[in-house]
Amino acid sequence: GRHLALAGLSHIALNKKTVNYYLVERAVVNRSKFIGNDKKLKIISKISDVNDRKAKAKVRLTSLSGITIYEFIISYFIISEKVFKRKHRDQKIAPISLHQKNPYKNCTIKTVTVDAKDQCLKSKLLPFTEEDCLGHYPEFSFIPVAILMQALFSEASKVLKIHLRGAFKCRLLDAEMTAKQLIPANSSAELSTKIITPHKSNFTIESTVDCGKTNFAVAVCHLEILRS
Repeated sequence: GRHLALAGLSHIALNKKTVNYYLVERAVVNRSKFIGNDKKLKIISKISDVNDRKAKAKVRLTSLSGITIYEFIISYFIISEKVFKRKHRDQKIAPISLHQKNPYKNCTIKTVTVDAKDQCLKSKLLPFTEEDCLGHYPEFSFIPVAILMQALFSEASKVLKIHLRGAFKCRLLDAEMTAKQLIPANSSAELSTKIITPHKSNFTIESTVDCGKTNFAVAVCHLEILRS
């Protein structure tokens, strides 16, 4: 997902003449039933609705023969470098070397469970360090949307494991995430994850991120349980 989102914004950026920040506003993912053993895959991007403030990309991950595996439809906010730096000047930090650490090499989801019930899970997203967010917002301290999305879907797996009382295998059918604004890395956000429609084999799970009274992001995914 991270690679497809980056491919989409890179495609958009190549068509812009100015330096900008590209913030994911909404991401919809669909997973096909195709399972292959390709050693290499292709990423195909098409962009549309590009203007000074917004853009949309449809990005596919395919086999070498062209069979779609994942399809992402991503909407981006485009913010000029000047406006972004002025708007978030309170979050400005000292520059950190990009060679110091790869934030995805050993990415640990920093959540702590507060309350767990059969179909509902309450947890906290612990503060991130500047090093955890390297490469996304140079000189600014925000949690990358890719890491946030990973945390939300990790909590979805946890609540499903509690509900099913044990180990299971599942397949993502589709998912949608809306990010309303950036979350400062040093925030301690609250996560709420619940099963909306329980079923024997298909489940709809909703996860939200709140900080105080502000709702930062919502993610909904549909998972299919694979029976042995």
